[in-house]
Amino acid sequence: MNKIALVWPAAALALLSFIVMMIMARRRFAAVKSGALPAGYFRTYRGAEPPDACVQAARHYENLFELPVLFYALIAILLAIPFFDYALLLLAWAYVAARLVQAVIHLGSNNVSMRFYAFLVSSLVLMTMWGYAAVKLAVRGAPLL
Repeated sequence: MNKIALVWPAAALALLSFIVMMIMARRRFAAVKSGALPAGYFRTYRGAEPPDACVQAARHYENLFELPVLFYALIAILLAIPFFDYALLLLAWAYVAARLVQAVIHLGSNNVSMRFYAFLVSSLVLMTMWGYAAVKLAVRGAPLL
C-alpha cells in the first residue's frame, strides 16, 4: 500500500459533508413546504426563527468546514512529501469514524454530552495525527527552516 491510500479517508469525510449538505437542504425544503419557515428567510437569514432541525443540520454542515480543514491540509501535505506511515492512515480513518459518529448524534438525538465526547475524540485524533506526523518528519530529518 502507498500514500495514495490517504485519499480515501479524505474522500469519505468529503462524502459525509455532501450527505450533511443534502440533509440540511431536505430539512430546509421541508420547513418551507410546511410553512414553518418562509422562503424569504434565506435571502438574509433574518426575519424568522428556523426550526431546530434546520438549525442542527446547518450548524453541523458549518462545523464540517472548521477543524476538518486541518485534516484535509495534513492529508495534502502528506501526499506532497515522500513519506507514508500506516499509523497515519489508521488515524485518518479513526478521525473520519469519530466525525461520522458526531454527525449521527448531532443530526439524530442531539445528545449534547455524547456529541461533545465524539467531538473530543475526533479533536484528539486530529491533534495526534498532526503531532505524530511532525515527530516522524523531524526524526527523518525534515528541516524546520
